[in-house]
Amino acid sequence: MAAIIRGALATVNPAIVKANDDLYEAAVESHRRVVEAIERRDPKEAEIASLTMIDYTAEEIGGKVSGQAPAHG
Repeated sequence: MAAIIRGALATVNPAIVKANDDLYEAAVESHRRVVEAIERRDPKEAEIASLTMIDYTAEEIGGKVSGQAPAHG
């Protein structure tokens, strides 16, 4: 799974992936949570994990692209 996620991220924006290994690790972890919830057939947890992943990704990548630190909170 990690290779698939890294490949997808590298396809979307290779410069961000190469310059920010922390983004890669966070992406793998957040996708893992989604996949595990789906495997458990837990739609509520899958939804929560998906929304958390989307929010984090939007903040983190948005911050990296704009040069601003993400506002975690």
